[in-house]
Amino acid sequence: MSYEGELTTIAPSVVGPKPARPIPVYLPASSPRALRRLVERADGWMPVGMGASNLAADWRRVQDAAADRERSLEVCMRANVAYMPKPYEGAGRMPFQGSVAQIVEDVAAHAETGVGEILLELQSTPRDAEELIDVAAEVYAAARAAGI
Repeated sequence: MSYEGELTTIAPSVVGPKPARPIPVYLPASSPRALRRLVERADGWMPVGMGASNLAADWRRVQDAAADRERSLEVCMRANVAYMPKPYEGAGRMPFQGSVAQIVEDVAAHAETGVGEILLELQSTPRDAEELIDVAAEVYAAARAAGI
């Protein structure tokens, strides 16, 4: 494979290794049009952590739409974590915001909806790579200790 264009030239190359199977495509979907596109074209749904009750209702809606088209879809929820060393105090706490214990509590609540995979995006709030590694290890250990 090679390419020569007006702005770029790519020397002959080989891309490998090839995937062992087709790579699944996951899409988000929150509007009716996006839901149709998801059911028609994707292999799975990738919602953002929005609260367990909202997730459960939306997952049921996705499953029903897929069943109407005689399809079944996988699901992997993405949770954008806002880690804090101390618990979040107050009424305005968003899902996946706060201490490790609060984050794991939210993971457990979302797991109860039937969503089989949860991708925790931890890297937005730690100060550096070292803290990220420590937070990830702590979240992992706490989740496993909670049976998740």
